[in-house]
Amino acid sequence: MKELQFFKNAIDKNRLSHLYLLSGSSGSGKLDLAYEVANLILEKTDQSQNRLKNIKTNNHSQVHYIEPDGNVIKKDQILSLQEEFSKTSLVSAARIYIINQVDLISTQAANSLLKFMEEPESNNVFGILITSNVAKVLPTITSRSQVIRVNKASDNHIINYLINNDITKYKARLISYLTKNEVDALDYSNDVNVERIISYMDEFIINYPNDSFKPSLSIDKELFGILYERKYYQIFIELLLVSLIDIVKYLLKEEIEIEELELIYEQYYNNFNYKKILKACSLLQEELKKLTTYINIGLSLEVLMIKIK
Repeated sequence: MKELQFFKNAIDKNRLSHLYLLSGSSGSGKLDLAYEVANLILEKTDQSQNRLKNIKTNNHSQVHYIEPDGNVIKKDQILSLQEEFSKTSLVSAARIYIINQVDLISTQAANSLLKFMEEPESNNVFGILITSNVAKVLPTITSRSQVIRVNKASDNHIINYLINNDITKYKARLISYLTKNEVDALDYSNDVNVERIISYMDEFIINYPNDSFKPSLSIDKELFGILYERKYYQIFIELLLVSLIDIVKYLLKEEIEIEELELIYEQYYNNFNYKKILKACSLLQEELKKLTTYINIGLSLEVLMIKIK
C-alpha cells in the first residue's frame, strides 16, 4: 500500500507530522491504515508480538481510539482524550489518538479538539483523523492536518475507465468525485450540463481572487438556468468545494488532488487568501447540508455567492 510506505519514509527520515487526516471512500482501508501507522510509530518502544493486535482491539495503552457515540462525536469524548493524555505515561513512548468519522464531530467537541491539537501534552503526541468525506470536515480541522487521500481501487478505476472512453483526465478526475459507478460516470461524461459546470471550475478559480469578480453575474452568464435544477446545483457545489479544498492544500504545500490545475494554482498563488478560502469551504459545506431539505435554489445561490465573495 503506497500510503503506508509514505508513512514509513516519514518515520525513517524523522519527518512525521503531528496530525494527519486520512480521506477516502468507504472500504478504502483508512482505519486499517491508521492502525498500521500507529503500529509503525510504536515499533521502536514496543517489541511485543501482539502490538498490532492490541492496537486494533483498542487495548494498547499508548493508543486512544474515538468513534461517534450514536451519530456524533461528543465533547466529553474529546475531554476524556485530553485527560488520558495529560497523565504521565509509564512508558517513554509516543502517544497516538485515532478519531474515526471526524466529519461527525459536534461543534463543542471540535472546539475542544482544536485546542488539544494546538496545545498537545508533548511533542510526542500524534493524531490520525479519518473521514469518508473530507468536504464535510470542518475547514479549521482540515487546515491543521496533513491530508492523505486513501484511494480505493475503484477510485482510480473510474478515472481510468473514463480515460479509456476518450474523456480527458481532468474531467475524469472530477467525475470520480461524483460517483464510483461506471454507468453513472459515463452518463455524467456525456451530460452537456455537467460538461459546462466542469469547464467553469477553472474560470471561477482564476477570477475568484479578483476584487472586481462578481460570482453571481459570472455564473448567470456561463451556467444560465442549469443550476436551478437541484441535481446540477449539488454537482456545482461539490466540485467547487473540492477545487477550493485543493487550493488550501496547495497553499499548505501539501499534495494536491487535481494536478491538472497546479499551473493555475502556481500562477495565482499570491492572489489566494487562505482565510477567505477556508470560510468559503465552510459556507459550501453548509449549503450541501441545506440541499437535504427544500430550498429556493435561485435565492440560496445568490446569497451563497455574496457570502463567499
